[in-house]
Amino acid sequence: MYFHIGLHKTATTWLQRHLFPSLPGVNCLVTRRIAGITQPQGDAPTLIVSHEALSGTLSSEKQPGDNKKRLTETLSSIAEVAPGAPIIIGFREHRSWLTAAYAQKAKKQGVKVERYIATFSRDDLSWCRSLDLIEDGRRPVFPFLYEELSQAPQALVGDLCRFLKTEVPANLSEVLRVRENASPRSQAGQLLSRPFFQVSYALEKFTPIKARPLRELGARLGTRLDENFVPLQIDLDQDMARELRGDWETLLRRMSDIRGRDLSALAERPPADQVPA
Repeated sequence: MYFHIGLHKTATTWLQRHLFPSLPGVNCLVTRRIAGITQPQGDAPTLIVSHEALSGTLSSEKQPGDNKKRLTETLSSIAEVAPGAPIIIGFREHRSWLTAAYAQKAKKQGVKVERYIATFSRDDLSWCRSLDLIEDGRRPVFPFLYEELSQAPQALVGDLCRFLKTEVPANLSEVLRVRENASPRSQAGQLLSRPFFQVSYALEKFTPIKARPLRELGARLGTRLDENFVPLQIDLDQDMARELRGDWETLLRRMSDIRGRDLSALAERPPADQVPA
């Protein structure tokens, strides 16, 4: 049994819906309820428990420090259910991640960039600190980078399949062409998508209608509108930008050692439309 715990906006939905189901001998259980989970049964010898919220939340109502608190609680719960279970976690260059996280919330509700960034503590945004918590010597860890899906997707999937002790899917090229959870990256795109989300949530609250397709349509229309407008820019103060950049560079060195692969070329983020959201 393996646990894939996020982060948000590191292609988690794509992994859950497309890559994991394509892997031979693998079942994927998408849930954040860890208690009571048992070892895999049936034809598939491997179970991947996957949910991005296991590592934190993108909520605009959270308090600074909440994400590290949730990650710590998740690791404790995993240790109770399956001591030593391997963990998979994705990371992403900080400014790119914050932009994607904000866009994810802004397509659903209006929130100011500065207020949203303030809901994260510096500790929440330290990927190296997250890796410290996970990599405690008692469990195998497979960290990966969102940016790998743009620059070296076959190598990433090959490494992950070796970690999972399974084979690379024969239809990998087809799977890599899929993109999930598009989030408009311009103010105009966000304004267009937001009514679709608000109406869909109201429908699901007061009727038995499942309105997810309505949300997906709004996100696609908003993303299409992005082509004609200036993309969102996340500005960080100098101290924060310097600290996060140092955290990113240290993370790349640590991950290169863990994975046995030089990841230094991934220091810069790729264009957002080249990889699954």
